[in-house]
Amino acid sequence: MARYRGTVEAPHSAEAIWQYLADLRSAAQWDPSVESVKLTSGKPRSETARYELVVRFGGRGITLPYRVVEISPPSRVVFAAETDAVSVRDEARIEPTGAGTSRVTWAADLRLRGLRKVFELPLRALFNRLGEKAKRGLNERLGEPALQAPGDRVTA
Repeated sequence: MARYRGTVEAPHSAEAIWQYLADLRSAAQWDPSVESVKLTSGKPRSETARYELVVRFGGRGITLPYRVVEISPPSRVVFAAETDAVSVRDEARIEPTGAGTSRVTWAADLRLRGLRKVFELPLRALFNRLGEKAKRGLNERLGEPALQAPGDRVTA
């Protein structure tokens, strides 16, 4: 299994960050390996949500059917995707650290399935590099003054 865990500090409340990250469409704004994300069914930020992510991995685009598997507002959300080739689990944990500040830990696990398992060891280094790039993107995005997931409307 390939694993990545990264933590960033953010000048936003745990609730604001949870609202942002619990809609997986936000990943396209901060993870450079995500080419596109669309909500295919259900309601964002709920266990009914289903997404289709296209990720750039090893030089090619791979489509992953993600779903929300656990939610605990405003502290945790877990997403999972499974295909015949791979099983992926992503978890965001959000902890308040002060007045309007939070710590976010993103953990990702990737397991190859079937005969592909022989490639898991060399995959770990690549997965770690992708994780570090995503962590930098998340740090930059969460450092911005306003968080708005795609699909959210701002009303005046």
